[in-house]
Amino acid sequence: DEIKTVEGVITRFCLDYGMIDDLICFTEDAVMRSVPLQVGQRVIAHVEEDKISHGLRAVRVESISDKWDDNSINPYTVDASVKTLIGNVTKFTGSNGYINQTTSFSMKVVCKDFYPCKGDLVQAEYIVNPSTWTSEAISVKPLRFKRIDK
Repeated sequence: DEIKTVEGVITRFCLDYGMIDDLICFTEDAVMRSVPLQVGQRVIAHVEEDKISHGLRAVRVESISDKWDDNSINPYTVDASVKTLIGNVTKFTGSNGYINQTTSFSMKVVCKDFYPCKGDLVQAEYIVNPSTWTSEAISVKPLRFKRIDK
């Protein structure tokens, strides 16, 4: 078993598992310290290949502090890079919604001629908002789209 150390951002976090950069799965027993993790938090993970799924699994996850001694956010460590997410629309109100229950979006960022519905499989580009540590889509498009005209 070859274990690699990687740095990433928590992109999903549920009751008993989470995802780092939407690629690496981890369970709560892999989390070091008693600091609760949340979406948008930077972490260091010790990762190995899962023999069953052939995906990546973190065996140890440690949070990286973005705070100076005076508890202010360090502006040089905030990761505002755009990432890609493939997931399902889990909630949609007509003007905004969520992908995989964690990434919010508004109709302003949805591609032309697409009206999302709950359950749609979409591809989104998103960023992690450094002030709220939430992931926000900056563009949303369907993975498959079939237009039916009368």
